[in-house]
Amino acid sequence: MNEITGFTFFSSYYECLKDLNEEDRRDLLDAIVDYIFIDKEPEFTGIKRSIWILMKPNLTTSKNKSKNAKKETKENQKKIKSKSKRNQKEISGLHDKDKEKEKDKDENKEEEIEDEDIIIRSNNNNNKDVFSYFEENFGRTIASIEYEKINQWLEKFDDRMIKRAINECVLNNARVFRYLEGILNNWKSNNLKTENDVIEFEKKFHNHNRGDGSIKEIFDYNWLEDNDE
Repeated sequence: MNEITGFTFFSSYYECLKDLNEEDRRDLLDAIVDYIFIDKEPEFTGIKRSIWILMKPNLTTSKNKSKNAKKETKENQKKIKSKSKRNQKEISGLHDKDKEKEKDKDENKEEEIEDEDIIIRSNNNNNKDVFSYFEENFGRTIASIEYEKINQWLEKFDDRMIKRAINECVLNNARVFRYLEGILNNWKSNNLKTENDVIEFEKKFHNHNRGDGSIKEIFDYNWLEDNDE
C-alpha cells in the first residue's frame, strides 16, 4: 500500500456513475479506491472501460498531488529539524564563546590583582635608609656583620631592591638575615638588576606556579631551623 492518505472525488465522477446499474457502479467505485490506494488498475470492458478511461487522468493527477504533498511535508519536517539543530549548535557555540570570554576576564582580573599587589609592595619601599628600614621591619637592631653585608649588597643593588627583599622576608614571615641574603642571591643568579626586573621576575614566577611558564626555581632555605643572630 502506498502512502496516500486521501484524494479528490470530483462531481464529474458522480455524473458518470449515477446512471449505471448498482453492480457496475460498485465495481467502478472499488476500482477508483484500489487505483488510488494500492495502485491497482482494473481490467474493464464495455461501458465500464469507457467511463474508467474518462476518470483515470483526473484520478492520476489527484494521486500524484497527494504523493507530492506527502513528500513536501516530509522534506519540510527534515528542513525544520535541520534548522533546529543548526540553531542549537549556534546557541551552544555562543554559550561557549561567552564562557571563554568570562574565563579570559577572570584571568585578566587575576593578573591585574597580582600586578597591583606588586606595585603596592613596591610603594611600601619608603624613603628611609636601608639600615633603618631593616631594623623597623625585622624588629631588632642590625648587627655589625649584617651592616657590612648590606653595604656589600648596596654595591650590587640600589636601596629599593634591598628594601623589596626585606619586604619579601616580612611577607613570608621569615625575618632572618640569611633568608634576606637568599632572596638577593636568587635575584643576582637570575641577573635581575633593577626593581622592574624583579617585578617581571615575580610575574613569571606567579605564572610558573599556575603552569604557564618556567623560570629558575626560587632558592630553598629552611629558615625555621636557622638561629639567626
